[in-house]
Amino acid sequence: MSRLIFDADTLGGTTTLSSADAVGNFTLIVPAADGTLSVKDASGDATFRNLTLTGAVLAGAWNGTRIAVAYGGTGATTLSGLVFGNGTSAMTAATAAQVVSVIGSTFVTNATNATNATNATTATNIAGGLSGSIPYQTGAGATALLPSGTNGQVLTLTAGLPSWVTVAGTGTVTSIDVSGGSTGLTTSGGPVTGTGTITLAGTLALANGGTGATTAAAARTALGLGTIATQAASAVTITGGTINGTSIGATTRSTGDFTTISGNTVTSTTPVLSFNATNTIASFGTTTASSYNQLIIQNQSNSAGASTNYVTSNNLGTDSTYYGEFGMNSSTFSASTPIDFYSLNNGIYYSGHDGDVSIGSGNGFKTYLTYGSAGQSSHVINASGALGFTTNLGTTPALSGTTGFGTSGQYLVSAGSAAPPAWATLNLVSPPAIGSTTPNTGAFTTLSATSTVSGAGFTAYFASPPAIGGTAAAAGSFTTLTSSTSFTPTAYTETIVASGTVGASATLAITAGTILTVTLTSATACTFTMPTATAGKSFTLLLKQPASGTATTATFTGVKWNSSGAPTITATVGKLDILAFVADGTNWYGTASQGYTY
Repeated sequence: MSRLIFDADTLGGTTTLSSADAVGNFTLIVPAADGTLSVKDASGDATFRNLTLTGAVLAGAWNGTRIAVAYGGTGATTLSGLVFGNGTSAMTAATAAQVVSVIGSTFVTNATNATNATNATTATNIAGGLSGSIPYQTGAGATALLPSGTNGQVLTLTAGLPSWVTVAGTGTVTSIDVSGGSTGLTTSGGPVTGTGTITLAGTLALANGGTGATTAAAARTALGLGTIATQAASAVTITGGTINGTSIGATTRSTGDFTTISGNTVTSTTPVLSFNATNTIASFGTTTASSYNQLIIQNQSNSAGASTNYVTSNNLGTDSTYYGEFGMNSSTFSASTPIDFYSLNNGIYYSGHDGDVSIGSGNGFKTYLTYGSAGQSSHVINASGALGFTTNLGTTPALSGTTGFGTSGQYLVSAGSAAPPAWATLNLVSPPAIGSTTPNTGAFTTLSATSTVSGAGFTAYFASPPAIGGTAAAAGSFTTLTSSTSFTPTAYTETIVASGTVGASATLAITAGTILTVTLTSATACTFTMPTATAGKSFTLLLKQPASGTATTATFTGVKWNSSGAPTITATVGKLDILAFVADGTNWYGTASQGYTY
């Protein structure tokens, strides 16, 4: 190896090496003093094939050409920040885009957010960490280290954070086996000493909480459910079985609500009663000391036509025929005058439809018709059919209803509307003979002109005027009054019967009088049914239009009119037509006088 030595006293100069000198390596020893070394070949190329510096460059500037990238240099004189190079050109400080192009955008993002390390093969150190420490998040943006536990501890969570705990009880299992015992279950595959599977088979017995069956139908049978368990909850049908002495809805007797209760079979025993009632479809019984039992039906509506009814029917019964009903009307059942006595507001009634109604005792007891507000006044029909008025209350049933019957021969006397009737004795002056010197009242079943009347004082008794009951005219009642001669009444007055307002139909009756007054309902045509056409009967009808509203018309059944036909009822409110009728035993014949203002 050749050596070039520069003398410390040499202050410059040039040393030229020939090509023959370039075959080996040269060691340049620079004096300790500061100096400048310039090395280049004949062509000015300052290129060293191998340069070794011994010692340190203490100060001064490198004034030579930059070391190119191809020779291991940077090709730059100054650099700041991350160095970026393309392999040929001089290196520069890296821009953000150049960093991304080299290491990739995912790495940059992950490194910035620290949410996902895709290729971290070695973490050389975590600040604060010790051997066995486990890092974990204590909250958002906060990390802590869990110190290592002791041997045998297991990792768990306490209040949401990881911690080490010691498991109580330790040991080693060398074999596992399972037995079904008396449950009906069987096992196979055991015992397992390493790895393996134990298979469960068989049917769990009813006594161990199972059904003892392998099908749904067999399970229902084992559990006693039958087919009811397969029905929809909204459509359950019970086709058999018995509910005997069992309260519905509770273990003790309580109230229950039903939309409809019906019975279509019979039973010969009724356990809640004190006796066996044959053919009973519904029975209710209990012991209520010192009080009463009730079975209540209530209609809470106060509307017109509303009522509560208990109805009985027979084999011919329909919704409107062949039934009997016990009922009570609402407080406003009828808005005006009731159409009948079954339509009274707050009225209580028992009525029969298409059948006779019997009221009374069928085995020798009395029947009472009670009146008054306290229930302590009553008329009675005894077992003999006798009528007792205002009868008594006795200390026993046998002693009650024994008074008020009168004596044989007495007659019933009305006390008007203010008091009940009573039995009374006919008071006749002795001797009870017509023709006595003193006038007396009397009643006759039949009095005819051909009858023979005799007796003391007859001529004097019939002195002018010859009136029955006295010398002055007096009222009298006769069942039949006949005469073979002409009969001329004096001060004759017919009875007027006010029938009130009628609806769409009405029946005319002349049993209480022969002059009838009737008012039509506004805008409601009425059909009148005539009474029986008994020969010789006649009556007059005063037919009124309503005082206000809309006038209407009327027709009459079974009436023959003159050749002009039936009259047209005066169609003006406040008007009155007079219609007269006479019967020949077969037909009624009518005439009309119309247009009166009433």
